[in-house]
Amino acid sequence: MKKVILPALLLITFLFAFTYWKKDSALIDKAKTSSESFALVELFTSEGCSSCPSADALISKIKSEYQNKPVFIISYHVDYWNRLGWFDRFSSPDYSIRQTNYARKLRTSVYTPQVVVNGNTESVGSNSAKLHDIINKNLKSAKQQKISFSAKRSNHEITIDYDLGKNERAETLNFVLLQNEASSKIKSGENNGRNLHHVNIAREIKSFTDYKSSGSIKMRIPDDLLKEDLSLAGFTQGKNLEIFSAEIISLK
Repeated sequence: MKKVILPALLLITFLFAFTYWKKDSALIDKAKTSSESFALVELFTSEGCSSCPSADALISKIKSEYQNKPVFIISYHVDYWNRLGWFDRFSSPDYSIRQTNYARKLRTSVYTPQVVVNGNTESVGSNSAKLHDIINKNLKSAKQQKISFSAKRSNHEITIDYDLGKNERAETLNFVLLQNEASSKIKSGENNGRNLHHVNIAREIKSFTDYKSSGSIKMRIPDDLLKEDLSLAGFTQGKNLEIFSAEIISLK
């Protein structure tokens, strides 16, 4: 009788341990996936730069490839190429300043095309292998803090309601109005005669350092965008320009 009881006890002990291990493993897996990783890809480009069309094409491809993953694309058109033969209608000095701030932080030069991912890694914007590698590494390691927002579009204005939760490390809250797509026929400069296509073009940016964890703000819609398909990017940054959270939503 004892010979039968001992193996039975061992079997019960094993089953209990295995069940507990399975349950514990499930909890660990859940913990690993509860904080979603992400990549905010910021491209600095210009219609006056002959090296930029390949980067614009790559960014468009990245947007399509990662459309079901938390990869967020913003294309900033800098203005320092405007004096060299072609005025880029999407350019703004604000975007050139933003790139210069990244260059200081990352100890690199200011050039186009350049990408910055999550505010902490930069690369040549047309280097496909490098950009894919940077994005994939961030999708495995960069953990999102909370950011959620909704936006209501009405004529020349957007009303944004946002909630950051307890996002204590964020120094800056940014919202960027994006034109989803556009094409240009270039008539002078380095890209003379080319038809260029762009995606997720930054058209307006607002940054706040004095803000509450939740609230409501407004942004202006430029006249030339009233009939365009638009999106809104929202993201938070720390003191060293690292990105803590990001999201892009469509504006209806």
